[in-house]
Amino acid sequence: ARQEDSALAELRLAQGPADLLGTWMGDRVRLATAWALLGVGDLDALSECIAPLISTDSANPIYRCQLHAVQAEMAIRTDRTREALETARGALSIAVSDEFLWESVVLLEVAACATAKLGDRLRAVRLFAAAQQRRLDEVLMLGPPCHIDLLNTVADETRRKLGEGRFARAWSDG
Repeated sequence: ARQEDSALAELRLAQGPADLLGTWMGDRVRLATAWALLGVGDLDALSECIAPLISTDSANPIYRCQLHAVQAEMAIRTDRTREALETARGALSIAVSDEFLWESVVLLEVAACATAKLGDRLRAVRLFAAAQQRRLDEVLMLGPPCHIDLLNTVADETRRKLGEGRFARAWSDG
């Protein structure tokens, strides 16, 4: 996953080329680059990459939801967990109401990670399970490699802290 993120980050489409593609394609390129930069841990470049998306009020709500997912994951990785949860929750309501399936699952997963890191592990497991079930029901692709790594790391840590039995019961409740 890290090699894939590194290869994408090397493209460095954070400035210039993305702007030449026009807003619609430029926003897509910036979001793809943002996930890659998040994956390699280059948070300064990530901040620079998403700054134009933050400063302009994108008319495309699906991109806003994706941007909020990136911002929430960035907040988790910089120990601003409560901010991450608030960001994910706010965007999740938009994603669900507008039926953005992939975005709603990714935001739910990010909310689960933040919830686990805040110590509410049983609730986090139920959120992980709900996201997983939604992903399976809708046959949705997995998120970017850095997102999957975060999910696996937090879910494994949560499983260890709760124990297999409590984790399994909470998962079945999700």
